[in-house]
Amino acid sequence: MNIKITTEFSDKIPKEECEIKIISQEMSKELSTIISNVENITRKKIPMIIAENDNKIYLLETEKIDKFYTSNQNVYCIYKDSSFLVRKKLYELEEILDNNIFIRISNSCIANIKQIECFDTRNNWKSYC
Repeated sequence: MNIKITTEFSDKIPKEECEIKIISQEMSKELSTIISNVENITRKKIPMIIAENDNKIYLLETEKIDKFYTSNQNVYCIYKDSSFLVRKKLYELEEILDNNIFIRISNSCIANIKQIECFDTRNNWKSYC
């Protein structure tokens, strides 16, 4: 499949927006891959994550995770008041989590802003309650 890429810039579109238009006779595997890749870049969202607890593997909904944190060179998450081991580094999670929901609040913690009720300022902003 030959792909022709044309770019056009316009002052009528806000800076934070972009329009991608695909014109083809039919959908192909290549076009499907391109669309999927663009959607993944723009969404930066994974709905589930694999984690471990008590020698069991769980598939957890990311939006229900309170936070990801490091301890003893491992990464854990808090999900429904339980701690789960996550086999990814914090920087890897930061790249794949929805950045409208998860924010890095310290070198060792990525928090779900929908789960934060307050910050404990007596602890140098490193924890939240």
